[in-house]
Amino acid sequence: MSEKRFSLLLLAVRFDDIETRNVRRAIDKLAPICIVFDDFVRRCKENYTVGENCTIYEMLERFRGRCSFRQYIPNKPNKYGIKIQALVDSRTFYTSNMEVYVGTQPDGPFKCDNSPSSIVKRLIAPISKTGRNITMDNWYNSIPLANELLKNHNLTVVGTLRKNKREIPQVFLETKKRELNSTLFGYGKDLLLISYTSNKNKNVIMISSMHDQSIIDPESGDQKKPEVITYYNGTKGGVDVVDEMKGEYSVARINCRWPLTIVFSLMNIAGINSQIMYRENTGKMITRREYLKTLGQELTKPYMVKRLEQPCLSFLLRQQIIKITGCTLQNNKESPNPDVSTSDQRIRLVYWCAKKEHPRLFKLPIMGVAGSHFTKRVRRFNVVERTERVINKDKPIPAPLHKADAERLKQLLENDPQLKEELVNKNSTLGKNLQSVYVTSKGDLPNIFSQSKTKLPQNRAQEFNTAFTFQEPENVPPGRYTLTQITECIADHYKDKQIYTSEVLADRVKIDKKLMENILKYYRVFDMYIPEKMVDKKTSPKLLISNAIDKIRHSLEIDKFKEERKQIALDESTDIQDKPQLAIFIRYVTMNMEVKEELLDLIALKETARGCDIKDVLDIVLRKTEVPIAKIVSVSTDSALSMTGCKNGLIGILKSDTDFPDFIPIHCIIHREHLTAKYFKYEHVMSFVLKIVNYIRSSSKIHRQFKNFVESLEDDVPNDVPWYCLVRWLSVNNVLIKFFDLLEPIKTFLKEKVKNFQQLSDPQWLRDMLFCTDVVHHLATLNMSLQGKNKFINNLVQDIFSFQNKLKLFQRDLRINNLNHFLYLKKIKNYLVGIATKFNCEDYVQKLECLSTHFEDRFKDLKLLKPSIAFLENPFVINVIENGCLILKSISMDTAALEIELLELLKDEGLNTSNTVVILCWNFGNMCLLLNIQKLLFALKS
Repeated sequence: MSEKRFSLLLLAVRFDDIETRNVRRAIDKLAPICIVFDDFVRRCKENYTVGENCTIYEMLERFRGRCSFRQYIPNKPNKYGIKIQALVDSRTFYTSNMEVYVGTQPDGPFKCDNSPSSIVKRLIAPISKTGRNITMDNWYNSIPLANELLKNHNLTVVGTLRKNKREIPQVFLETKKRELNSTLFGYGKDLLLISYTSNKNKNVIMISSMHDQSIIDPESGDQKKPEVITYYNGTKGGVDVVDEMKGEYSVARINCRWPLTIVFSLMNIAGINSQIMYRENTGKMITRREYLKTLGQELTKPYMVKRLEQPCLSFLLRQQIIKITGCTLQNNKESPNPDVSTSDQRIRLVYWCAKKEHPRLFKLPIMGVAGSHFTKRVRRFNVVERTERVINKDKPIPAPLHKADAERLKQLLENDPQLKEELVNKNSTLGKNLQSVYVTSKGDLPNIFSQSKTKLPQNRAQEFNTAFTFQEPENVPPGRYTLTQITECIADHYKDKQIYTSEVLADRVKIDKKLMENILKYYRVFDMYIPEKMVDKKTSPKLLISNAIDKIRHSLEIDKFKEERKQIALDESTDIQDKPQLAIFIRYVTMNMEVKEELLDLIALKETARGCDIKDVLDIVLRKTEVPIAKIVSVSTDSALSMTGCKNGLIGILKSDTDFPDFIPIHCIIHREHLTAKYFKYEHVMSFVLKIVNYIRSSSKIHRQFKNFVESLEDDVPNDVPWYCLVRWLSVNNVLIKFFDLLEPIKTFLKEKVKNFQQLSDPQWLRDMLFCTDVVHHLATLNMSLQGKNKFINNLVQDIFSFQNKLKLFQRDLRINNLNHFLYLKKIKNYLVGIATKFNCEDYVQKLECLSTHFEDRFKDLKLLKPSIAFLENPFVINVIENGCLILKSISMDTAALEIELLELLKDEGLNTSNTVVILCWNFGNMCLLLNIQKLLFALKS
């Protein structure tokens, strides 16, 4: 069946008599589908007997069209649809009884009570007085219903209860004074009532006419769940499982007719119920997909076999039906040509009919039912014509004969007509004789190629260089070049620009010098990130390109990594897809005392980013890039526990690794400064400032009015207040400064908007805001000084220690009410002279003391680096005779030899007293230094 045919049938299908529908709908809202629905439910009840546990719950069939009894249930996935109450076996999930909720029916024989207890009584009618158990939720369940089902229907009930039931004692509803995971049991004549506290200030009320003992399920562990709750959880999901199975393989289609929606639901349930009966009767376990596929084939097989009897069925469709059903139609009519098969006869006859009797049939404007027969023949005519064209396709034209040979052949064929058939047909006797002909030889094989100068290739397969996914020629004419040659030139140029200049490379490739200059100017050698799942695909173009680039990068960097001491820096973060990425940098010093930093690799971590995971990745990268581990003097990380942990962190794992040398662990100084600055909090100031800023910026209309108001002022003030971003610490400084500059315009603007903010007129709040502005401004200045390129550890440490001294200076000035270092606070002091009688700064001193304490705790490990930093700044500050060499052991080579070399360096008193001593220490590359001092400087600078 074609898709258009199926759509037409689906559009026209009805399930009742349309002539009597209006009469029946006057007394039954379900009239268009009630006959089919009732017959289906009756067959479900007759053909299967449910087990001992059943579930009553509601299904919601998705439907958003026009329907008077369409329901809205927010906790369902579909939200809107037709509600069907169902009775389902809790073990096999067989749907035994159903009822469509249509609301209030018109007066007549179909009008019924829609209360929960009445619905339950109608659903349990097939299993009444059978001793089974019914599991229900709190919408259906009630204590009177449980008593009635037990007495009149011999059915037990397990389910939850709503807390508004008047039969529940008050002590079962209270939760404040009860312990977590505690249970109260209440015993009636035939019922058991329990109250279980699952969470704080929350309990669950349940009732059971099946249980009569207060038993705690031992398998629930610390939760101490009663056996009633465990039994309820195991049997409550019957209807939900059926809904899930219907959604997994569904025949439903989007439509605007609710009867069709119900029919789709019945078909889905029929597939589930039939598979359950098949499994229970045969004991065979088959997947639902295979079962539905087999079921569909078996249901359509009789119709497909019957369709084979049609003589005008197309050839392709007939072959498909034979392939699916596995049977053919026995045609009793004798074929007029015994040498031609039935299918070939049909093709030729149809072709002849379409070609001879109706030679121009496809051009006729035929419409209506009668015209469909002709259009079918036209479509079949196209198929048959293509088939005939393939069968009767001309044979390849042989090569032309000489004129004399052609005349001779023509004469022979005229004299002997049988010769033509002998030339076309094969002679079986000659074929057999030809198979018996073969060549043999005796003796040694002659050396045929002994005098040949050309050697045969050992491997005849064509060599294919897949570095760039295409074959490059070996011999390149002058003026042309390959991608491999250009890549090698770019790599050599950036390896050493002084040796591999554009002239040298142009002469190597034999191209124009200006062209080579442009190539070196606009092209770089780059690396490509490849996920782990692509590593095994050896034919991937990306992987092949990456392998070629890795070789070039290896040749570039292998010599650099053979320099002296090095530092490793690691930073772990997540990308836009929340996947952890680890960036590994290396810092080293060249022989010319030039400090360089390069990215070793960017590796995607797996599911976790623990210290052991980072350690494994680091080992792989160091091994791949051939970095000598013994020359690593320092490891820099951020302050995350996975990096700085003493046991399970990366630093702790590296310290415990015997193969890894002793190193200096350094945490990111900028990151630590940012974390320390967060301890300085003025919540009552920032919360109010952000409240005003958000009021102005959140509405586009108010924001536009505020900007126009500020631009109309003649004062030189900012034209807007910026947003605050918690991640960007510097934005706090920007917000507070511009808020103070716009303080008077903000007051005027809020007054026009009838927004009363009393804090803007409170002197104490204004002083707190400006003190916060001054401190944040100093912290932002420190943060900016720590950023930038070519920053050594001595520069960063000096900035931190200097700021700690500034904090002590600020405390001293505030104790004597000196505001020279608090410019904004000084402005407001002059402004509030007549308002504030006394300007007390003790609270501000305590805030600065707290901030200073946090700085000392965060950067206490940097004090150990002071001797090394002092030596890097000025080697003459070290008194070798009195104090010895105080440089860290992890970066000093031989302490005794180093002390001797330092004394040799200090013997020149002129150099010691020179003003240029610090500059000379930074340019030891141009001086003749002793070996140990030079190695020590490499380590300190790295």
